[in-house]
Amino acid sequence: AIPKIAQMCPKTCGLCKTREIFGSPGMRPQNSLGSEGPNLSPVNFPSESSCECGIANEQPRKKRYTNRIVGGKEALKNRYPWMVLIMMKRFGMVNQCGGSLINTRYVLTAGHCTYSELCTYPFSEKDLTATVADHNIHSINDDIRGVTETLNVIKIIRHEDYCLEPESPTSFNHDIALLLLEKDLDLTPREVGIICLPDKASSTYEG
Repeated sequence: AIPKIAQMCPKTCGLCKTREIFGSPGMRPQNSLGSEGPNLSPVNFPSESSCECGIANEQPRKKRYTNRIVGGKEALKNRYPWMVLIMMKRFGMVNQCGGSLINTRYVLTAGHCTYSELCTYPFSEKDLTATVADHNIHSINDDIRGVTETLNVIKIIRHEDYCLEPESPTSFNHDIALLLLEKDLDLTPREVGIICLPDKASSTYEG
């Protein structure tokens, strides 16, 4: 795994409260991520008293669906507060990807979302933005004042082995990346939250 991800896995949250948990709760957060080059500043993790991850916003039981994306149903507005819209703009073209907020500053996404073509033209930080708390990306009517927000990406951390294997990227091996946002997000609103990371960096999760 990316060294940064392995380092952060036990740092997402500590005493995660459980209502509906997606992912695994981690260990107690630390004060910073350590060093990843001279341009990175420490990331503020949630305090122990407010530490929650993987908690979906409530939805009436009769409307709860288990279908996957294909053939699924529209989710309740802001049901999954860790979901992030990633917009990639280059040469007049606009592409979209999804990501997951893993702390106040970092978004976990697919490595192929950081290329304009499969392993050919990598996006730079100025090409990417990340939007939180946006349910319908084609309308501003459901935006939440002071909560829905689009931020610039100031650093892209790709897996060092992505695109290096002969079968890449069709195999999607090592298809993972981290995006560092320009500032810390406020996790107080229910519409913005973080997903849980595995609490053991040595474990593998397939399927």
